[in-house]
Amino acid sequence: MSSHSPAPWTIVGTDGHALGIWDAEAKDVVSENGGPMRQEDARLIASAPLLLDALKELVRLENLAVQGQRSDEWVAAWNAARAAVAKARGES
Repeated sequence: MSSHSPAPWTIVGTDGHALGIWDAEAKDVVSENGGPMRQEDARLIASAPLLLDALKELVRLENLAVQGQRSDEWVAAWNAARAAVAKARGES
């Protein structure tokens, strides 16, 4: 399985309008003229909301764990994070 375009990705544009996303080699990941996109990049972009939600939940639960309140939610959050990563990799 190949991987997504190399990180970091950068939003390119003018006056606050995104015109595309470039990878670490300044190659288009996404462009406004709708050129072809690598399947791995599309999967990563499509799973971004799940990845963000999973990370936000882990941060919330880590803050509780620091206060001594670790629970079954902790395991569920890690499982959600693992699932989001698997989706981004095309493993689910």
